[in-house]
Amino acid sequence: MIHGVYGLYAIYRHNHVSTMLNALAKKGLSTWEFYYPKFFVLDTYNMGLVSVSATKLKEILKDGDSIVAHSFGGAIVYELLRLLETSGSTVKLHNIYLFNIALDKFLEVPTANCNHVYNFYDPSDKLLALAELLPFDLMGEFGKHPYFKMDDRKVTNVEIDNALPTTITNHARAFNEPGLSIYSKYIAEKEDRNA
Repeated sequence: MIHGVYGLYAIYRHNHVSTMLNALAKKGLSTWEFYYPKFFVLDTYNMGLVSVSATKLKEILKDGDSIVAHSFGGAIVYELLRLLETSGSTVKLHNIYLFNIALDKFLEVPTANCNHVYNFYDPSDKLLALAELLPFDLMGEFGKHPYFKMDDRKVTNVEIDNALPTTITNHARAFNEPGLSIYSKYIAEKEDRNA
């Protein structure tokens, strides 16, 4: 099962993670979208609220599940991985796919409870450049850079193809064609347990 955790923009308009989950379902993969409470934007990086959502997601997950997250969804996944690790949970996730994550670029990803993390980053992401300026502890431009711990073998950096069509912010190019086809194929290949 691949769980999707969407970003803030999905609360108000288009849900990019749903688009990816639909593309993965068409490739024969089982998907499920996690709906977290609709926070007010100013409360989104309050760790208490993020923790409530991460705790709810933790109750749903099973061994071998994977997660696709975009933007703010990365804060929930980060907290989920932290909770799994600190609680001594035996749940072992398969893969975590983080797209344009709006977290501080120097946060260390807890990887004890997953096989692998894929950091899809886009150096041209203008929204994350703005996020770095906001006064929230966790918020930043993680998804604009390669993961800083280059020696971590459980994390693979994947730069969003610069040849993809640009948008106003370049914050979700992987979820529009042709990016959607490229990255859904990439995920489907990583999810193939027989390969």
